Amino acid sequence: MLVSFNPMINTGASQDAAFMNFLRCVKAIATAAAGTSSLTVNPFTNNTGTIDGTRNCIVSIMANAEAGGWTESASSNVIQSGSFTTIGSMSTFGQYKFDAYNSSGKGSYPYNKLCFTSQGGSSGAGTIYQQNYGEGAYNNGYGAYYPMMTFGSSTTTDWTDTRFIPTGASAGTNQTNYGYGNSPSTYGSGSSYQNLSFSLGSEHAYNSAQYYDFSRFNVTGTDRIFYMAVTANYCILWETSNANNYISGYSTYLSSQPSGVNYNYLQAYGTLWYGGLRETQAWENTLSNNPPWVCLQQTFTRATSGSGTSPYPFNSIAAFMATYADNGVINPTTQIYVSSNGYTTPYFNNLNLQLFGYMSGSSPQSGLLTPFVSRDWANAGTMGTYYTNQHYMPTVDPVTGTAVPPAFPIVARRVTSGSWNPGGAIRGLYRSLSMPYTSMQNYFAPGQTYNIYNPVSQVTDTYMPIIFNEDMFLVRFA
Repeated sequence: MLVSFNPMINTGASQDAAFMNFLRCVKAIATAAAGTSSLTVNPFTNNTGTIDGTRNCIVSIMANAEAGGWTESASSNVIQSGSFTTIGSMSTFGQYKFDAYNSSGKGSYPYNKLCFTSQGGSSGAGTIYQQNYGEGAYNNGYGAYYPMMTFGSSTTTDWTDTRFIPTGASAGTNQTNYGYGNSPSTYGSGSSYQNLSFSLGSEHAYNSAQYYDFSRFNVTGTDRIFYMAVTANYCILWETSNANNYISGYSTYLSSQPSGVNYNYLQAYGTLWYGGLRETQAWENTLSNNPPWVCLQQTFTRATSGSGTSPYPFNSIAAFMATYADNGVINPTTQIYVSSNGYTTPYFNNLNLQLFGYMSGSSPQSGLLTPFVSRDWANAGTMGTYYTNQHYMPTVDPVTGTAVPPAFPIVARRVTSGSWNPGGAIRGLYRSLSMPYTSMQNYFAPGQTYNIYNPVSQVTDTYMPIIFNEDMFLVRFA
């Protein structure tokens, strides 16, 4: 299922209404049957229950050959009609959520899990809301309107497995999953348990000031449109300016977030979230406790100033896996391994640090290797700098002989000595062209799709381009 939607299709809707519209849209899409040709989500305009029956938040069903693939759980409580609590005043994380599951085929953790919820409505650092990176982020009264997507494994169909519940479930519980900066090696480090989920769209502060990162979706923005590609194997969400198109390009950056959030000096062209399964090694298939899921988030930003007090996106990749020891013996313990752009160094995008296997400039890489690089990146130490090389260039179609966008697998792999896993490519998404947009236009046409053969599954699927400024990806069209 591939669908575009707009929670603010009624531009006069309140923030509460926009957030609930977002939950209603992702629920409708993720649970849609194969062949669905029409979905209707008439927008709430406020939290007292007023619905605008003249508009539909679902903009377009672009592909429907495959079902959304997810079943709503007993914990899910998306409001479809009537009044609901003002989200900004919620004192409990996750009061409203879309929670779903499907079968993992793994005996120890029989369910894959997908859920969307708010980041809570508390104020002040270290309280009740998402703290995915162990940092005392400021809520400032606005974080509640940003959704959070959590993907992972569970022993239950709903989110009552305490090792799955997204971070921030309650004050002091399951909040600090791993440190940032020099120590993002093992998700759940320092805890007596190993988490079974990873949350995307985290909120974090820069230098304990009110500077917010771009890794979150602003569902109240009237200048953007959202896309969701979802099957039983993955859920991919991304946003882009509604002014972007093939002719004018994809460099229109998104407007600021709700008032009070400071986005000095950065332009954001959109964010991509991925939660899904990857291809596996043969030995991984013999284990019963390792659903091969991967999460990643990438925000495409470009600095406009050299200021040292600007935010930067918290790009990251996480994977749940077992590993091999150097003597060839399988370590059957499964846990989440993570790499992100940390606190001061953007090694999720930094090619040099990636190649030499280091993060934060000095500490050994003990998480996951960076799966790709981008032409757009910035951080506090290198504001105003971005890549100008053409990282991913066209390839030649062996059938037609013409130059076309490439399809580079996005691989989650761990290379740490004594604890490594070659991993595998994530499903439903490929990395493609990285070059000036005027050059990209030489290699694809509007509405064009591509057939890509997967040598692992031995299946050919159709993919379509999606673009963030000067970076192209290919998403499965099914």
